[in-house]
Amino acid sequence: MSSMQELAKQNPGLISGWRLSVALLPGTPLKWLLRHGEIEEGASCPSEDIPASFAEWMPIVKTWEELGIPGKESSPTMASPVGQIPVDGGELLPFLIKYRSIVELLPISHQGRQIRRLKAENPEFSHLVDQANRPGAGKLKRFPGIYKRHLRRIGKR
Repeated sequence: MSSMQELAKQNPGLISGWRLSVALLPGTPLKWLLRHGEIEEGASCPSEDIPASFAEWMPIVKTWEELGIPGKESSPTMASPVGQIPVDGGELLPFLIKYRSIVELLPISHQGRQIRRLKAENPEFSHLVDQANRPGAGKLKRFPGIYKRHLRRIGKR
Protein backbone atom coordinates (compact mmCIF):
# COMPACT_ATOMS: atom_id res chain seq x y z
CA MET A 1 0.00 0.00 0.00
CA SER A 2 1.40 3.39 -1.00
CA SER A 3 1.73 6.22 1.49
CA MET A 4 -1.06 8.08 -0.36
CA GLN A 5 -3.38 5.09 0.02
CA GLU A 6 -2.50 4.77 3.69
CA LEU A 7 -3.12 8.49 4.29
CA ALA A 8 -6.44 8.28 2.47
CA LYS A 9 -7.47 5.21 4.47
CA GLN A 10 -6.81 7.12 7.71
CA ASN A 11 -8.78 10.17 6.47
CA PRO A 12 -11.71 8.92 4.36
CA GLY A 13 -13.76 12.04 5.11
CA LEU A 14 -11.28 14.15 3.16
CA ILE A 15 -11.25 12.06 -0.04
CA SER A 16 -13.91 12.47 -2.73
CA GLY A 17 -12.31 10.15 -5.28
CA TRP A 18 -9.12 9.06 -7.03
CA ARG A 19 -7.46 10.47 -10.15
CA LEU A 20 -5.07 8.45 -12.30
CA SER A 21 -1.93 10.54 -12.62
CA VAL A 22 0.23 9.35 -15.50
CA ALA A 23 3.94 10.14 -15.86
CA LEU A 24 3.95 12.77 -18.61
CA LEU A 25 7.19 11.65 -20.23
CA PRO A 26 8.09 10.79 -23.83
CA GLY A 27 8.72 7.17 -22.85
CA THR A 28 5.29 6.61 -21.29
CA PRO A 29 3.26 4.25 -23.53
CA LEU A 30 0.29 5.70 -25.40
CA LYS A 31 -2.22 3.45 -23.61
CA TRP A 32 -1.28 5.08 -20.29
CA LEU A 33 -1.19 8.65 -21.62
CA LEU A 34 -4.74 8.19 -22.91
CA ARG A 35 -5.88 7.26 -19.39
CA HIS A 36 -4.39 10.35 -17.68
CA GLY A 37 -6.97 12.06 -15.49
CA GLU A 38 -9.30 9.05 -15.25
CA ILE A 39 -11.42 9.39 -12.09
CA GLU A 40 -12.80 6.77 -9.71
CA GLU A 41 -15.40 8.04 -7.25
CA GLY A 42 -15.31 7.13 -3.56
CA ALA A 43 -12.88 7.16 -0.65
CA SER A 44 -11.35 3.73 -1.20
CA CYS A 45 -8.43 3.46 -3.60
CA PRO A 46 -9.07 1.55 -6.86
CA SER A 47 -7.74 -1.99 -6.68
CA GLU A 48 -6.40 -2.01 -10.24
CA ASP A 49 -2.73 -2.97 -10.39
CA ILE A 50 -0.93 -0.02 -12.00
CA PRO A 51 2.78 -0.07 -12.92
CA ALA A 52 4.28 2.68 -10.74
CA SER A 53 6.73 3.64 -13.49
CA PHE A 54 3.81 4.85 -15.65
CA ALA A 55 0.99 5.94 -13.34
CA GLU A 56 -0.31 6.25 -9.80
CA TRP A 57 -3.77 6.69 -8.31
CA MET A 58 -3.80 10.03 -6.47
CA PRO A 59 -6.49 11.01 -3.96
CA ILE A 60 -8.81 13.85 -4.89
CA VAL A 61 -9.13 15.91 -1.74
CA LYS A 62 -12.49 17.51 -1.07
CA THR A 63 -12.69 21.24 -1.71
CA TRP A 64 -12.95 23.76 1.13
CA GLU A 65 -16.58 24.24 0.15
CA GLU A 66 -17.30 20.48 0.36
CA LEU A 67 -15.74 20.49 3.83
CA GLY A 68 -17.92 23.45 4.87
CA ILE A 69 -15.03 25.88 5.16
CA PRO A 70 -15.19 29.21 3.34
CA GLY A 71 -12.06 29.84 1.31
CA LYS A 72 -10.69 30.49 -2.13
CA GLU A 73 -9.73 27.40 -4.12
CA SER A 74 -6.60 27.31 -6.23
CA SER A 75 -6.32 25.26 -9.41
CA PRO A 76 -4.47 21.99 -8.79
CA THR A 77 -1.17 21.47 -10.61
CA MET A 78 1.28 18.64 -11.11
CA ALA A 79 4.97 18.29 -11.79
CA SER A 80 6.24 17.64 -15.30
CA PRO A 81 9.55 17.78 -17.19
CA VAL A 82 8.65 21.34 -18.24
CA GLY A 83 7.64 22.55 -14.76
CA GLN A 84 4.28 22.85 -13.04
CA ILE A 85 1.29 22.25 -15.33
CA PRO A 86 -2.47 21.88 -14.77
CA VAL A 87 -3.54 18.47 -13.42
CA ASP A 88 -5.33 17.77 -16.72
CA GLY A 89 -1.94 17.71 -18.50
CA GLY A 90 -2.22 21.17 -20.03
CA GLU A 91 -0.65 21.46 -23.49
CA LEU A 92 1.94 18.79 -22.71
CA LEU A 93 -0.46 15.83 -22.70
CA PRO A 94 -1.76 16.33 -26.28
CA PHE A 95 1.84 16.77 -27.46
CA LEU A 96 2.93 13.50 -25.82
CA ILE A 97 -0.11 11.66 -27.18
CA LYS A 98 0.77 12.81 -30.71
CA TYR A 99 4.42 11.86 -30.18
CA ARG A 100 3.63 8.38 -28.82
CA SER A 101 1.08 7.85 -31.63
CA ILE A 102 3.85 8.49 -34.15
CA VAL A 103 6.35 6.24 -32.35
CA GLU A 104 3.94 3.38 -31.67
CA LEU A 105 1.62 3.42 -34.68
CA LEU A 106 3.65 4.54 -37.70
CA PRO A 107 6.28 2.47 -39.52
CA ILE A 108 9.77 3.60 -38.53
CA SER A 109 10.42 4.81 -42.08
CA HIS A 110 7.65 7.46 -41.68
CA GLN A 111 8.42 8.52 -38.12
CA GLY A 112 11.27 10.97 -38.77
CA ARG A 113 9.26 13.38 -40.92
CA GLN A 114 6.28 13.30 -38.58
CA ILE A 115 8.42 13.84 -35.48
CA ARG A 116 10.22 16.78 -37.12
CA ARG A 117 6.84 18.33 -37.97
CA LEU A 118 5.59 17.79 -34.41
CA LYS A 119 8.73 19.41 -32.99
CA ALA A 120 8.37 22.40 -35.34
CA GLU A 121 4.73 22.87 -34.29
CA ASN A 122 5.63 22.61 -30.58
CA PRO A 123 9.07 24.18 -30.04
CA GLU A 124 8.47 24.49 -26.29
CA PHE A 125 8.43 20.67 -25.99
CA SER A 126 10.88 19.71 -28.76
CA HIS A 127 13.72 19.13 -26.27
CA LEU A 128 11.71 16.29 -24.71
CA VAL A 129 11.70 14.42 -28.00
CA ASP A 130 15.44 14.94 -28.42
CA GLN A 131 16.02 13.35 -25.02
CA ALA A 132 13.58 10.48 -25.54
CA ASN A 133 14.73 6.92 -25.92
CA ARG A 134 12.69 6.05 -28.98
CA PRO A 135 12.66 2.55 -30.40
CA GLY A 136 15.47 2.56 -32.92
CA ALA A 137 17.40 5.35 -31.18
CA GLY A 138 21.10 4.75 -31.58
CA LYS A 139 20.57 2.46 -34.55
CA LEU A 140 21.41 3.41 -38.10
CA LYS A 141 18.43 4.87 -39.90
CA ARG A 142 20.12 4.52 -43.30
CA PHE A 143 22.72 2.08 -44.42
CA PRO A 144 25.94 3.98 -45.23
CA GLY A 145 26.70 4.12 -48.96
CA ILE A 146 30.09 2.41 -48.65
CA TYR A 147 28.45 -0.70 -47.24
CA LYS A 148 25.81 -0.71 -49.97
CA ARG A 149 28.55 -0.82 -52.62
CA HIS A 150 30.25 -3.76 -50.87
CA LEU A 151 26.95 -5.62 -50.60
CA ARG A 152 26.28 -5.13 -54.33
CA ARG A 153 29.69 -6.61 -55.15
CA ILE A 154 29.07 -9.60 -52.88
CA GLY A 155 25.78 -10.28 -54.65
CA LYS A 156 27.54 -10.41 -58.05
CA ARG A 157 30.03 -13.10 -56.99
